[in-house]
Parts: sequence; structure tokens; C-alpha cells
Amino acid sequence: MGSRRLLALLGMTVLMALAGCVGEPPEQRPVVTPTPAYTPGVDPEADVAAAIETYEAYVEASNNLVLADRETWDPVLDLLLEDYRKSSVLSYEQMAENGEVFDGPGKIVSAELEQAYGTVLRIHVCTDFSAALIRDAHGDLIGDISEYGVLSMNVVLQAAEPSPHGWKIGYFGMSDRPCL
Repeated sequence: MGSRRLLALLGMTVLMALAGCVGEPPEQRPVVTPTPAYTPGVDPEADVAAAIETYEAYVEASNNLVLADRETWDPVLDLLLEDYRKSSVLSYEQMAENGEVFDGPGKIVSAELEQAYGTVLRIHVCTDFSAALIRDAHGDLIGDISEYGVLSMNVVLQAAEPSPHGWKIGYFGMSDRPCL
């Protein structure tokens, strides 16, 4: 008789399980599909946008650069290719040694693709430096005020990792192209 009860109890348990009388199944959680990371060289429009974002980040970091405080150099230097980075460090060191200071922010007026060479881009930028003055240790302006203003430049960037935007700056040069 004990085995009949055990069989009956086992049968009832199976019936209840099949009928859904036992607890509800755990809640299904949605599967999160990660957004693919940006890869330079795949989408030309995304490349241009990322290169311009890199230049914007460079100008912003430069606006926060204090020559006397070497820790403020890193956000600028992190956006530069190695050779350009080395020459920038030498320039900053010399300027800091001379007691020079950056006084005021630069502001981007425009930035657009000039030419693409695969994972190397040249963008044309117009940047207003009329408020971004360089002063010597006595507070005197270095250069003539007429040298400060909107500058037309070419900036060459190369796809590079690690980099916040996937690109690093390797060259700045003046451009004959007018800023409108």
C-alpha cells in the first residue's frame, strides 16, 4: 500500500507540473545586443565625423591647457600621432620654461573634409584665435594682435588606436583656402 501512495503522489506531482500549477518559470530577460564599436575606414561619412570630433576635442583640450601644469597637456597630447606629439612636448616645455601662458579660448568656425586617402584624412578648418592669445612671463602679448584671428588650416588625421575618436592628428598647416 505504501508504494501505491508513492505512485499516486508522484502521479499528482507530474500532473500538477504539466498543468502549470507549480511556480512560474523565471522571467525572460531581453538579450542585449552590444552596439558595434566604430571602426575607421569602413564608413567614409563616419570617418569624417570622427575626424572632425577629434579636432573639436583637440581645440577644447587646448583651451584647457596650462603650460605650467604638465598634467593638463595629456588630453591634448593623447590626440596626436607620436612624431607630432614629441614636437609638441618640446614646444610646451620651452614655452613653460619661458613662462609663457595661453590666455583665452580658440573657437572652431568651420571644419570639413578636404581630401580622403583611406584611413588618412585631410580636413580644412577655420579656427578663431582672436581670443586665444599667447603671453610672455611679463603678461605681454607675443606677436602682433593682427596675427591672431580666424586662421585657415589643413589638419591631417590618421586612423589610430587607442584614441577617443579613432583618429589622431599628425599635421597642422596653413591653407590658402578662404574662411567664409
